[in-house]
Amino acid sequence: MSNSGITLSVSSTTSGTSFFSQEAQLGEFSFGISQQLSYGDIINLNNVGLSVGLSVENFDFGVLYNFPVRNLEKIFSPSIFELYLTFDFSKFRINQRGLFKRINTDNYF
Repeated sequence: MSNSGITLSVSSTTSGTSFFSQEAQLGEFSFGISQQLSYGDIINLNNVGLSVGLSVENFDFGVLYNFPVRNLEKIFSPSIFELYLTFDFSKFRINQRGLFKRINTDNYF
């Protein structure tokens, strides 16, 4: 059975920027939304992002795009497009890979 769940995260800096992220993982697929805010005298919404990901064995593939919310008199927010690949060859996760997920005793030694 694959892992499923919802992840919520928040990060903030002392320079006045906050990042909010929500992600739903449904088996091998993941879908997410992110927001970036800046605050000083007023609160500005800088960008809103969408992400889609796929996990296959020990590889994670994904696409992320941030849509800018531009108010050029106050702040410049660029459009950002990302492709990512993450992989994990940890010897401690060997029993979580594959179709059958059987216990395996040859741990790369």
